[in-house]
Amino acid sequence: MSHLVTEAATLSLVCPDWFYLEHELKLPDPFVLWPVGDQPLLYHWFDYALDQGYKCVRIFVTDRPDRVREAVNQATLWPIMLEVVTVSQSREDDGVVIGGLPDGEALALPENEWDILRHWQKMDSDWLRMTEDESLKVNLSVGRLCRIHPTAKLVAPYLIGDHVAIGPGATIGPNAVVGSGSMVAEDTVVKNARLMPHSFLGAHLTLEKAILYGRVLFNCKHRARIERIESFIADSVIPRNDAPPWSERIVALGYWIRFQFILKVGLAKKSPRITLNGKSYPGPVNPPLWAERLPRIWEVVCGRMRLFGPLPRSDEQLEQIPIDWRPILREAIPGAIAYSDCLGCHDPNDPTEALHAVYQITHPEQTQPQCEYFLKQLTHH
Repeated sequence: MSHLVTEAATLSLVCPDWFYLEHELKLPDPFVLWPVGDQPLLYHWFDYALDQGYKCVRIFVTDRPDRVREAVNQATLWPIMLEVVTVSQSREDDGVVIGGLPDGEALALPENEWDILRHWQKMDSDWLRMTEDESLKVNLSVGRLCRIHPTAKLVAPYLIGDHVAIGPGATIGPNAVVGSGSMVAEDTVVKNARLMPHSFLGAHLTLEKAILYGRVLFNCKHRARIERIESFIADSVIPRNDAPPWSERIVALGYWIRFQFILKVGLAKKSPRITLNGKSYPGPVNPPLWAERLPRIWEVVCGRMRLFGPLPRSDEQLEQIPIDWRPILREAIPGAIAYSDCLGCHDPNDPTEALHAVYQITHPEQTQPQCEYFLKQLTHH
């Protein structure tokens, strides 16, 4: 791989802009932050820069620069200057394109997401072969505080992270990476594959030419992405924290107090009147939407719901929606204010509400500002 240096003692790196492909994979990080071996791909380039005597590394990034900047801020092990430059479009003449490992084969412009995944697996296997050293008397491929059953078989090259549990009769390797905090059950084979950190793989299975990300499986051999696998087959072992943060609970408490005051003071004065035979009588009080949502806002204060999320629904209501949407809505945490409220749909029995709910779950960044505006408007009604 040819290396281009724009300034003396400065290595300029260009992060490839493959978001239009990576977005189909639904991975949170751009390609340069995908782990290769024991650390993100970008960190391998920091190792290279240090070995080559560079004093500064300048990183040009277009795809998710906030994630890259966060990773660079956490890179405190390298005594070199690190600089992130956000650009609107990545250009090869700005520096070295991070298309692979520093001493490995670079990936040309990929045609689809599976080209990237296959290259990711190749980088893993190349790194494992480069770090394999038969002269070492100490096994450096197993992390700290691991529990490996005596009958488990480890076939080099492999890498096992920290706090990993390997069950009896399991086979790890060759070319296998088991991320930290993961669990592999008995009689299971992992070869030419990667388990991302905090993943569980069930018993009597074979994971080959694949990447397991919690309950999501990327099968590189058959080009298939399988979501929401049954939990006894594969799962994430990260404990879910469904409770809203304290900042959200405090905001909910403020709205609950305000709505309680309006309900007790203002609602009676605005009661509608009905007329019969020329006489006026107090009419039925139809509480506004915010009055109906008061109990749910209190649930947010108590940490049992989110302030913004899909409307809660019963098991019977869940069975009435399309089958493809049911797993998405079943796992989502309901909220006091839903995106469907912004569109005038306040009942989960409405056929269109489920569509809005699924959109809110899959696009939280786009829907939350509208939900916040809708909640503020409720206080003026």
